[in-house]
Amino acid sequence: MVANKSVGCERFRASRTWVAAFKEANGIVSRKITRFVTRSSIDNETELMASAETFVVDARRFLWSFGTSHVKNSDQSGFNRELHTGRTLDFKGVKNVQAQVQQISATTHSYTIMPIVSASGVLEPFMLVVIQEPSGDFGPRVKQGLFQAPNLVVRASKSGKMEKRHLVDFYREVFFPTAGGRTALLVDSWPAFTDATLLEEANLYDKEVEFAIIPAGTTGLIQPFDVYGFRPWKCFFRHIQDQVVLHDLPVVLHQRNSIIKLQSLALNQFCAPRFVPMWRYGWKKAGYLDEAADHEKLGEFLTPVQFCFTGQESIAADECFECEGEPLLHFITCSWCKRCLCFEHFFVDFHYHSEATDFEQ
Repeated sequence: MVANKSVGCERFRASRTWVAAFKEANGIVSRKITRFVTRSSIDNETELMASAETFVVDARRFLWSFGTSHVKNSDQSGFNRELHTGRTLDFKGVKNVQAQVQQISATTHSYTIMPIVSASGVLEPFMLVVIQEPSGDFGPRVKQGLFQAPNLVVRASKSGKMEKRHLVDFYREVFFPTAGGRTALLVDSWPAFTDATLLEEANLYDKEVEFAIIPAGTTGLIQPFDVYGFRPWKCFFRHIQDQVVLHDLPVVLHQRNSIIKLQSLALNQFCAPRFVPMWRYGWKKAGYLDEAADHEKLGEFLTPVQFCFTGQESIAADECFECEGEPLLHFITCSWCKRCLCFEHFFVDFHYHSEATDFEQ
């Protein structure tokens, strides 16, 4: 009716037959609503798009001034303690489709990770993880029993979300150790990033940092990790945790040490040089990289799930490389050494690569 008035055909009345024919001709069907929005958010969409485009244009000067290796993005992302796929196979017409998990509450309780990626496609080797704890911190006995991951800085909060106090640890133990003398950091509009006192407290290295604050409401459009980064990360976790439940493997997914160990191994796998084009793609898709000006085409690439689990080498392998005697079933293909490993040799024995020379094309 609104469209009717706008074209001046107020006397026109659409019949059911006309509406059905119009919907069929234009491919209009009933769809499930995935998100509710207000009228003001719809009205502001054009303004947000313009704000995002302006920011990207301005931010490109960092790429020329600092160089792609010294322009970085960091972002927080929540992970459920158990992360499983939302789809499975069942007979057509079945209304109640169930899937097994280890603990129901673990599918709704979450923790937070905060990695760093450069515009050159290098995922930094260290990352902050904030785990939910009832007291907001780890007790002495819990600290003593925590798995010591070589590439993670692990902290706690009551909600499992990052707090302002954690930002100092992030700067001091994750960001500055790998930052160059002069670095540009793209972050979202969280107010803590604009608190200069936190940065001064953590900057023990006397390094220069220039922040580029992504406008509120536009991170889904122009933040590299949001555009393409956390999606393959979570797909990797869904695949592993689905396999753990399916094959009843000996690990409790929602326990602290399992979370720490799995995130540590995942980060280590994602840092392999073969995934550099994938991380660069997030920057390109967000609009920061222009192939014509960058002189480096991305080409095709495999995601971690495709290489480690569903690629030709992974599918062809059915036995573990490391097993002696009767080998166990292949679980993952390492993105560094390309060895096919069972769950025990990958997760339980902590298959970790600390040297760049370990990489095999």
